[in-house]
Amino acid sequence: MDAGLAAVLGATVGALGTGGAGIITALFSRSQARLQIRAEHARLLREPRKATYVVYAAAARKLYETLDDAETELSSWSTDNLDEREEALRIATEMYRDAEAQESAWDHLEAQVYIEGPIDVTDAAIDLGASMVDFMGAIASCIYDREEETMPERLAPLRDQRRDTYRQYIAFLHRASDAADIERRDGGT
Repeated sequence: MDAGLAAVLGATVGALGTGGAGIITALFSRSQARLQIRAEHARLLREPRKATYVVYAAAARKLYETLDDAETELSSWSTDNLDEREEALRIATEMYRDAEAQESAWDHLEAQVYIEGPIDVTDAAIDLGASMVDFMGAIASCIYDREEETMPERLAPLRDQRRDTYRQYIAFLHRASDAADIERRDGGT
């Protein structure tokens, strides 16, 4: 092989190698750009959801604690001291009214959770809302229907309703946590 042919073949192989390396680099860069865009998209979805879930959960916890305190006051109904009963009923009524005021703001936050989704978090918010309303209804029944002979029958389910509402609260937290972790679910880092 003469020197001229060797030089042409060498240049051709070098050009193909350089071109191939450029193509491989371009494909790798394109793949990296897609991963970065996907990660940024996940972050842009996650942050507003997370903020909505945190505010909703905090309001739910505050409402639950108010109702729990009202239930605790009502449980003192069994005392024989009528003054203590009336004072407990007065405090429970104040707490219930506070819970009613909190509920209207909480309803707005619940609507925001519905908008943010996804459906499993929305379902958990619906379950928590239904349980909270049942808990409030059971407390209202004890506060506004003061017939002494039926009070123990109305107080007994309050504890169960309190536990169910707390379980629904925890279920919401778990589903919201899973939904906020979009990157892990979608296979990102």
